[in-house]
Amino acid sequence: MAELLGLTPDLCVVFEDSQNGMKAGKAAGMLTVGVATTFGRDVCRQIADMVIDDFVPTDDVSVADPFAIFGHLPQR
Repeated sequence: MAELLGLTPDLCVVFEDSQNGMKAGKAAGMLTVGVATTFGRDVCRQIADMVIDDFVPTDDVSVADPFAIFGHLPQR
């Protein structure tokens, strides 16, 4: 998908609630956010770069800007 959008994988964020989806996002080199709606936070934490409980809006800067967990926005 990144290629279709003209992006490199490091500029993409995957939000996924399945273990295989999280693994695929990681394997593709994309920032992977585990959504703990299907599996608990502990399972998601083992695979994903970060975990959210659901898509309810939050003031958490790391969710508002997922690249903040790396301390910078990857360069194109």
